[in-house]
Amino acid sequence: MLDSYLGALSARIFRSKLLKQSGLYFAAQVFQKAASFLLIPIWTYYLVPADYGVVGTMGAYSNLLHVALMLGIYGAIVRHLYDFKQGSEEQKSYIFSNFLFLFAFSGVVLIGLSIFGDRWWSSISAGGIPFRPFVTLTLVAVWAGLISRTLLSIYQAQQRVMAYVTMEGVGFTLAVILRLIFVAGH
Repeated sequence: MLDSYLGALSARIFRSKLLKQSGLYFAAQVFQKAASFLLIPIWTYYLVPADYGVVGTMGAYSNLLHVALMLGIYGAIVRHLYDFKQGSEEQKSYIFSNFLFLFAFSGVVLIGLSIFGDRWWSSISAGGIPFRPFVTLTLVAVWAGLISRTLLSIYQAQQRVMAYVTMEGVGFTLAVILRLIFVAGH
């Protein structure tokens, strides 16, 4: 009796939506990590040790800006997404207005930083990393990351795993291609 119960339970677990979706998220993350690992020889061929400092510094500033500019909107969208009837006009309006606000607010802030940030940058970075092109490219990457993360949050909340994995994969591939172009061209 216990054997049949355990067999039925294990069959139910392996057919579960949770396991299938978790497996897809996991596979996408493993693919990205493996691809990043396989790119190490390319990065080490093109980058000198000083370039790693630039990449690390810009990554830290990018993460800081991303957190500051997201304003908790991802969490708010996910939290309130189901306060509305699924697929209703009110839900679509709610998502669109949050998306539009984040798009416009972060765009204005990042454009302002791009125009006036050169003065601030020289005082906080000791002039070791030129504002153009490094900071300007970082600002564009932060803005694109904010927008794509909003869509990814919506897909995740709606349990649209394939849309999430596809968009994340396309974003990862695009980021790698752009990095290769800029690194090889540097």
